[in-house]
Amino acid sequence: MDLRTVMLMLAMGSFLYGLLLAVFKLNKNNPQKVPFWGTAKILQGTGSLILYFRTHTFDGLTSLAFIILLLGCAYEAWAVRYLSGKLVRRWLHILTSAGVILACSLTIFLSIPRQTGLVFLIQSCFYFLTSLFLFRKSEMRFSLKSLLAVCYCIAGSVFLFCAIICLGFTEFSLGMHLSFVYTVIPGTSFFIFLVSGFILLMLAKEKSDMQVLEIQKSLEKSESMFQKIVETAIEGIVIFDGDYKITFANENMASMLGYTVDEMLGRSYASFFPENQLMFTIIRRPSGNKAKIRFMNAI
Repeated sequence: MDLRTVMLMLAMGSFLYGLLLAVFKLNKNNPQKVPFWGTAKILQGTGSLILYFRTHTFDGLTSLAFIILLLGCAYEAWAVRYLSGKLVRRWLHILTSAGVILACSLTIFLSIPRQTGLVFLIQSCFYFLTSLFLFRKSEMRFSLKSLLAVCYCIAGSVFLFCAIICLGFTEFSLGMHLSFVYTVIPGTSFFIFLVSGFILLMLAKEKSDMQVLEIQKSLEKSESMFQKIVETAIEGIVIFDGDYKITFANENMASMLGYTVDEMLGRSYASFFPENQLMFTIIRRPSGNKAKIRFMNAI
């Protein structure tokens, strides 16, 4: 598989992945919403597509392609950081983007092997940074985290090795540039694309499930607190449905009327008192289908 084919596959795969994430984001019932993730894939796809047409040429357009590609790698690192339970500070995001743009702009003034070597070095830093985010303590599943972290470490090591060759062994890299670097680097990129895409989706699903569980626990706790307040209130409280049948009554209300709570449930509130002997206030909820009666006095 030659370089152009791999770059085209990376571009198309990244675009499709980004489109999939966009569909997830638009779906209100879908929980896999991770900041930076979709943008990262679109940037990576754009950079790879430009490089597909500039595989054997290095000019201003190639430098722009590297800027877009490296920004995509940075965004992917921020997405992984979010999945690990941490947020990216705005100043760090801006500073990183400015550094990538400046470094890639300077490659125009370097020789051919050093140009690619600098880009490989920056990309390896992002892969190692992503791996560091995954190795840090978080609530994500340990096995998936570890597997993805190791994959990013391998990719970072490959890019770092090629960067050292291009930057430190210029003459040697010129002789092996097409035969080794242009084969290993795209292959490694495609490998990390496939592995990270699958595992990150699973981690995103796991994180969303945990968030839903936390919300449910919070709602249950709030409901329990509300119920405790109502049940221990000094006043008698009763709740009925749209047909004015009682669905809830606290102990004070039942004791006031001489019934048990179970005996009151399901009965119409009007069946308990003569109308001319009852003073009460009805508080209707916005929905209009339920109301709460707070009995002030009963004779």
